[in-house]
Amino acid sequence: MQQSTSITKAVRLVRELRQLTPEMSLLEAHVLLTVARHPGINQSAVCVETGLSKSCISRHVDSLGERKGRGLVRASTMLQDRRLSELHLTAAGKAFVEEITGFL
Repeated sequence: MQQSTSITKAVRLVRELRQLTPEMSLLEAHVLLTVARHPGINQSAVCVETGLSKSCISRHVDSLGERKGRGLVRASTMLQDRRLSELHLTAAGKAFVEEITGFL
């Protein structure tokens, strides 16, 4: 019974995500939620967390980002290592995450 309830919640979440933003892929949502879970995470750490390749993460961060994308994620240069960028949700990203997690 517990598994059935969990599956029902997962299906509801995917359905709601599709209604909110039909163009967002599940992989993009995975990256977005990883950034929400770990504010300040860098792209290499997102690769480890999600199991996705660096090129895949880069593409999804671009599509979620402020400059070229949906404006949900902001990348800023890390003070400790200027070669790396840390990722944070924008105000719009925080609102979006709150909205989709509200369905759980």
